[in-house]
Amino acid sequence: MRKAIKYLVQVTLLLLFTLGIGLWSYNITRWVTCTLHTQNDTVHIFFEPYATTPELGGLLAFAQLPAKTPKIIAWHRLTKVGERLDLRALNTYEVALPAREGLIWTAMRLLAHELNLLSRIHPEWKKVVFYTNLHHIKTMLLPFLRQFPQFEIAHIHFYEDGFANVIGSGYPYYKKLRYPDTETLKKTMLAWQKDGFQGIPEDENVFTSFQLIYPVTYHLGLADKIKKDPALKHFVTHIERGQGKLESLDFKKTATILTPAQKDIVFKAVGFDAAAWKEQNDGKTVFVFTLGFVFKNAGRIVAQRKLLNKILPRPLSQTACWIKEHPNMDAESAGTVLGDLPSVCRLLPKNLPFEILLMADPAPDIVAGYSSSLFYTVPSERIAGYIPRSNNDSYTQRLKEIGILRKERIYSVSDLISGKK
Repeated sequence: MRKAIKYLVQVTLLLLFTLGIGLWSYNITRWVTCTLHTQNDTVHIFFEPYATTPELGGLLAFAQLPAKTPKIIAWHRLTKVGERLDLRALNTYEVALPAREGLIWTAMRLLAHELNLLSRIHPEWKKVVFYTNLHHIKTMLLPFLRQFPQFEIAHIHFYEDGFANVIGSGYPYYKKLRYPDTETLKKTMLAWQKDGFQGIPEDENVFTSFQLIYPVTYHLGLADKIKKDPALKHFVTHIERGQGKLESLDFKKTATILTPAQKDIVFKAVGFDAAAWKEQNDGKTVFVFTLGFVFKNAGRIVAQRKLLNKILPRPLSQTACWIKEHPNMDAESAGTVLGDLPSVCRLLPKNLPFEILLMADPAPDIVAGYSSSLFYTVPSERIAGYIPRSNNDSYTQRLKEIGILRKERIYSVSDLISGKK
């Protein structure tokens, strides 16, 4: 009996020792993995668990930061960046977010957990520059401000949920915005800040008013048109009050100012082989057809197939045809939508942001496909065909009003199926 008890005690002690060593090793590993090389008191945090445009806008800013600047990236569609970039050399820590789209609260908890660990390792961090989504402030910015009151907000960078959302699908909302006088609204913001941003003030204007208490930059697509639009004068004037700035999010223009090393960071981060792209498209007409997320609607699926077959540039020997699938994980595949047509076209990676192609050499010569915000980024003369989501599709209406989409380039689902156009 005594031998059995002695044996049991020995086994238990051995297990506890082994467990202790394991936990110690795990903590040391986590410590080494999380430690960034820095004496900088400011950390730059990129958080986007939902959309492509804010991720890509943030990536452009990320690439232009000095390598020694401490950075944390938490992106949903732009995943496993560390497999393509040497994040240690860029002084960057990557937070893995859920693969499922829209799990914003889960993503926020993961970011908070990792940042709590990192901030204990790096007590020198006093300030944060935060890059996030303009249209999800309640679920991205506010939880951060509430959980990390110890950080001074050095700057906030807001990016639209979709390119040109403010002057596009969000136009009816933004042109109706009216603001109380600046001092009244500033007092509301300061009181809310003092209360740790608990609750939400009755005045919804607070969600476009953080520039009254922090330095804020709004990165918006087609900012030149926004600034000239009389209906958006109130919005623009309000943004530029206090510490606010409005800057244009222009992927093609940004590509001209990036250094080769910075552009290489952008391309590698998204998994784009710029050299192979140039070789595959050299001397050919570059045609990109973008598929929509049509929720298994049979008519829309057939319409996309018919449009591609109708406008695919000939002869095919002189055309480089590329298919861009919708990045949503539940969207229909190219095979489902196009049948055997992809045999004359090649698939682009599903999560590759279309706007990356605008920064590439060569850029697409012709673009066509299903209604999407990406058409706001394409020069009018390069759009060969476009399928609206419906008769009152907001993307289509605004693209026409802004002068990007020509009437003769619009093909309705019913006309394509019937062969009328």
